[in-house]
Amino acid sequence: MKLSEKYKERRKRIMDTIHLKETDRVPVVLEYAGFAARAVGVPMNEYVSSCEYSTQVMIRAYQKIGGGDGINYAASGCYSLATLYLSKVRMLGVDLPWDDELQVHESELMKRSDYDRILEMGWPAFFKKFLKQKIYDDAKQELLPENQ
Repeated sequence: MKLSEKYKERRKRIMDTIHLKETDRVPVVLEYAGFAARAVGVPMNEYVSSCEYSTQVMIRAYQKIGGGDGINYAASGCYSLATLYLSKVRMLGVDLPWDDELQVHESELMKRSDYDRILEMGWPAFFKKFLKQKIYDDAKQELLPENQ
């Protein structure tokens, strides 16, 4: 079966399941936060040190377990969770032991007035400024997503 046919088959299985339709089997969608690194024996601090490297580790893990129908995301950098939760991330080897899991440090960084600023500036401009001032202000610059 060609790759494009496999993709269509797997995508259909996932979409049918989401729409509560009957499928040939339950789809397997891998959530790779820390699983891929553990599956192939890569230390977490190495795994999150580079988006490119984490993608290679995910491919190795995918092959090791025999595949699946999809993956939740295709790279795992140190600060990738920060943009999802608009929160700081506790760093491996800095705030946490080097072989721990990444942790989101949830705190109230947005104020009521920020919602007015979003309306005034628009989301893209607000988001860029918010990340720089509140999330990445003390981050290791070389590990930021845009520097990878």
